[in-house]
Amino acid sequence: MSDVTSYALHPEWGGYIVAYFYLGGIAAGAYFMAAIIELIGNPEDRALARTAYYIAFPLVVICGILLILDLGRPERFWHMLIYSKAGMPIFKYWSPMSVGAWALLIFGGFTFLSFIDALVESRQIKRGKGGERLIYTGFLGRGFAFIGSLFGFFIASYTGALLTATNQPIWSQTSLLGALFLASSASTGMAALLLIHNLRRHRIEARDGSPLQKLQHADNWTMLLELILIGLIIFTLGQNVAAPLIKGHYGKVLWIGVVLLGIVLPLILHVLPILGTRGSEVLAALLILLGGFLLRYVFVMAPQGLYFSFLKGLTP
Repeated sequence: MSDVTSYALHPEWGGYIVAYFYLGGIAAGAYFMAAIIELIGNPEDRALARTAYYIAFPLVVICGILLILDLGRPERFWHMLIYSKAGMPIFKYWSPMSVGAWALLIFGGFTFLSFIDALVESRQIKRGKGGERLIYTGFLGRGFAFIGSLFGFFIASYTGALLTATNQPIWSQTSLLGALFLASSASTGMAALLLIHNLRRHRIEARDGSPLQKLQHADNWTMLLELILIGLIIFTLGQNVAAPLIKGHYGKVLWIGVVLLGIVLPLILHVLPILGTRGSEVLAALLILLGGFLLRYVFVMAPQGLYFSFLKGLTP
């Protein structure tokens, strides 16, 4: 372990990156679900899709700001997209940061257009007779939803893949982080939609076969997938390598904050609404969102804690 650690380059990622991974995951997960609704959903599901568009675009904007703030020289953020000597756009396919910056920019364009479309449909922006959609009509609308969902899918999994692309211990020793972050993004995106619609005064009824119930069932399966992926990551890493994740401070956060509070308890509340239907759904959604943040906190910070421990051991 020490031999590997001694050659690892420490990325020094902190709160800005954790928040970026988290909020970007919610935006991508919500948008991905909205795109699925556009492609195969029913007209009664449209309210959920609009809510997804309302939250995805602002969250992507915040993600861009967080990435800029995390740079050593925030005022030079444009260098990730523009070749300064020629003043032309540049795509560095070999650089995970460049790929991510372009993906976020393009995904932001999709979320912006969908955001405007949702405002037009809900008549908060008047166009013609009102309520006429700008984008999501006919074959072209379905194509837009499909392509947008691909970028949402990429953003959701990219954050985990970005960690794997480094030579940091733990991150570079598993190929499942992208899948875990994708599952967590889907779960937190659905939880955000469930939370908003359960807090609304005129909420969608969660009857059998209703949009909310279908979304809740999908979230249950996604949380089960998260549990499986967490178990697989720990198993494939081995107890010694995974020790920073499963022991000490980060271990407590993982087992209590992520697994127990963020996954197991919401599953129980979905099956047994002991606080009443609305109360249980609201609490479950809040716990899922908390668990999604803590998951990223653990998997971003724990390996870096291992690096600091190694450096401390070198200090005379």
